[in-house]
This record gives sequence, structure tokens and C-alpha cells, in this order.
Amino acid sequence: MIYLLNSVDLGDLSAAAMAQEAETIDTHLPDLRQDPGCLCEAKCTCITFDVQLALQPKLPTLTHPPGTKGNIQSKNSHAGHQVEQTSEPAQDQHRRSSANHRKKMRSKAAKLVSTATSPESPTSTSSSTADAPRRVKRNPEKERLRRSAKAQRSGFVACDGDQLSHSHVSHASEHVVSNPILDGRCVDRSGYCAMNQKARPLPEQHRFASAAEAAAAGWEVIEADPEKPQFLADQKQRVFAVGVPGIKNPEYVAKCLRATEFMLEVEKITEWTARENDTHRGVKSINEGLFYGKGLRKIVQMRSSVAGLGIHMRTNKDIQDICTFASSALTTWFPNISAQANERLSKIEAVVGESYTRTFARSAFACVAFNFGPQSAAIFHRDWTDAAGEICTAWAGGKFNHKKRGHILFLELKIALEFPPGTLVLFPSAILTHANIPVAPHEQRVSIVQYTPGNLARFVDNGFRTEAQYLAEDEEGYHEMMERKRTRWAKGLALFSTIDELKLKYSAKVEDELPVSV
Repeated sequence: MIYLLNSVDLGDLSAAAMAQEAETIDTHLPDLRQDPGCLCEAKCTCITFDVQLALQPKLPTLTHPPGTKGNIQSKNSHAGHQVEQTSEPAQDQHRRSSANHRKKMRSKAAKLVSTATSPESPTSTSSSTADAPRRVKRNPEKERLRRSAKAQRSGFVACDGDQLSHSHVSHASEHVVSNPILDGRCVDRSGYCAMNQKARPLPEQHRFASAAEAAAAGWEVIEADPEKPQFLADQKQRVFAVGVPGIKNPEYVAKCLRATEFMLEVEKITEWTARENDTHRGVKSINEGLFYGKGLRKIVQMRSSVAGLGIHMRTNKDIQDICTFASSALTTWFPNISAQANERLSKIEAVVGESYTRTFARSAFACVAFNFGPQSAAIFHRDWTDAAGEICTAWAGGKFNHKKRGHILFLELKIALEFPPGTLVLFPSAILTHANIPVAPHEQRVSIVQYTPGNLARFVDNGFRTEAQYLAEDEEGYHEMMERKRTRWAKGLALFSTIDELKLKYSAKVEDELPVSV
């Protein structure tokens, strides 16, 4: 048996630890075997070579565990032959054999080091090449298809460019609205944000107490389907809002339940301040991520006034997976917008450097908001500081009757969309006035919203400069930028995909993938 030594004497390790180390070395160095000249007992530690240590200039000290020195007269389990005691003292015999053994092992180590550090030679047939560990090369396309098939079996519904995305899009329920919501009526002159919404206490802005009340008022109530998404499109078939069902997987359901319990527990034990009271939602809420706005000269990092709370939320594994699922859904339904958002975040990472980290490793959004409940429900509002031509995602968790309460309401469309626990809704939060039907007092509801500020997008597009700095540094470029404002909304509108474009996008990929065995 071969044991792996990471600069530690294996004589101090337990049997379980040694077995684990042995499994590791057997995996990485299948061709390396015990030298037949070793005179140690069965639990030999003479061969303690690790390929990672071979790449270091200093090799580990090779020692025997306590109790193995002295007179040795036993059956060598490695070589399979008897070792007779000689007239030479056993201790000297063992010392000489161990020295020879260590010399051989250092020779093997030197060969592996030279192999790892020298350029590859296609014609080389040296013994060092045979001793070196070999990587099993996998076909990346087959690997992607294998992961897609595994995701499909587990019910994952938001993978870009595979059979599952095709199924996800092609079986969705379409709802075409007559309201020209994408006409840019509420977009400001820059094209990046919406106009500031003034307080308008109109009768229709009062939330309904239930879905039945909304239906009685003439609103269209769209029921959620656990098998397929529900999407909204305008008269030109452009998809602008999607209700995405949760993953049909017990593990995902468990993640949603754990994330909900985690947020409710945090809400109970945290000492809140007035800054966390969200006037739009009437609950305790915190925001994390990047922001840029009026009066600022650089990008700032939003932090909760409750020290460490944002990091505590963002490092929760269940919340990370849920928010990554939301970014994946954005890529599926709004691929052009997702690509633009990821490109922007990559630019920020390149300029800001190590001081900036994404809210989540694979997030396409600059910011995240946690709404803790215990009965989270928004009043009618528009998030006018969000990017006008982009999408926000909202996830709901909790225990409530989603057939009666918890719906998301779109005021301009007079649509109430069922919003069950564990599902997502993607929509342009800056231009759609939205709210929630409140849940009952005995029910629980929390939510997580991901978004990108519009002024942040403008600051990045301006080369990380304010408009005053832009004018001072590049007057010609500044005037060109001001001209682009007139057409920016139209160009942003072109990033919204039609349902036919989405079906064509994924069906074409499926046709290419189907003949390949997974």
C-alpha cells in the first residue's frame, strides 16, 4: 500500500486518515508502486511521494513510523518473499536499506520534476514520461451534454443552449398584452433609468386583499403552472416578463425551505435600525452590491448598516444556489441582456480590481436585496433607479396559499400573476409598476430581488467617468455620447428577444446535439 505524506510523519496519523491518503495517492499516481527492496512492515511509509510536493524545490522528509526500527525479520508484504536475518546488525541493515530506498525515491522525484517543468516533447520516450501522472482528457462537448442530461433528469429548467432550454421555452404559456409597455413613455432622457415616480394615491393603486378581489375588479389572473413558465409579450411578440416555475427536484425544494427558514431566523435575532425599513415593501430589507448615483465620482459598494449581515446572507449556500438559478433563467429568456450585463460586470472587475467581488460568483446582476418578512409584500411602485432596458429577478419563499395571496400585480397591464414559493419572476422593474397581494397574518413570505442600477450602467459606458470628467477629457467623445442618448432606448429595446427567436435559438442547438450520445 502507498501512503501520501504532506510533510507530516504518517506514524502520527490514524488508520482512517492513512486509508484516505492512500486512496488519494492511488488515484493520482497509479503507476508508482512500492520498491521491492523495502524492508518495512506492512504499513510502510518509505514511499511518501506526492506529485504536488514534487513540484516544490524541497522534498518532504522520509521517515519511518515509531516502532518499526530495530531487528526486522518478517514477511515482506510488498515484495512477496522472505527476508532472512543476516550476520550484520539488524539496525544497520535497516538503515542501509532505507537509505538506498530514499535515494531511489528522490531519483524518481527528480524525474517527475524535470518532466513537469520542461517543455513537452511529442517525440520523447524517456522513462520520466512513463512515471509522470497522466490526465484523462475529456471531450468538452460531451461533458456539457452529460451535464445537460443530468440537469434534465433532475428537473433543472434554466440551462442555456441545451435540450432543456428548448423544452423550457417551447412549452411555455404565452400571454400577449395590448398595452405598449415597451414604448419608453417613462424612460428618462439618458435612456438608462426611468423617470422619478411621483406619489399618486389613485384608487387603483391600493392593493387587493386576494386574487378573487382582483378578478372581481376586472384584472386578469394568470395561474402558475408547475410544469411550464408563463411569459408576457407585447404586440410585437417581444418577451418582457416571465414567471419561471421552481425546479422539480426535492433538493431544490429543500434549498428553498432552508433559505426561507434562514431568512426568518435572521429577521428574529437581528437588531434592526430605521435604515432597514423598506418604504416600498413595508418590511426589513437590506441591499448589497455596487451603486453609482448623483453626486458620486466613483462606484461605491453598498453595505448594510447591520455589520456583516450582507456577507452572512450572501455566503449561505442555499441562497447562492437560488440566486445562481435566477441568473441562469435570465440567460435563457433574455440572452442578449444577460450577455450585456455580464460584459459590464467583467469591465468593472477589470477596472476596480480585487476590491470588488460579485454578489454571487456567477451572478449577472450588480445588486441584491433581501426582504426578510415575515410577511414581505410590496406596495405599488416602480424601481426607477434600476436600468430601464434591463431585467430584475424576484424569488419568493415562505408558507402561504399562493392561489389566494402573494400574487405579483402589474398595474399598467392589470394582470395578477401567481407567485408560488420557490418560483421566479423576471420583469423590467424600472418601467412596470408592480406590487404584491399581501399574505395572511398567519402566513410567511420572504423575497430576494436581484437588479442593476441604471446610473451604474451609464457610468461604465462613459469609461468610468462622470459627464463633467468626460467633457473635460474628451469633448468630441462627450458630444457623441450625448447624441447616443437619443437612440439608446431603441437600441436597448432590440435586446429583448421575441418568442420565435427564442424557439429558433434553442431548437437549432437541440438538432445539433441530439445525435450525440451522452
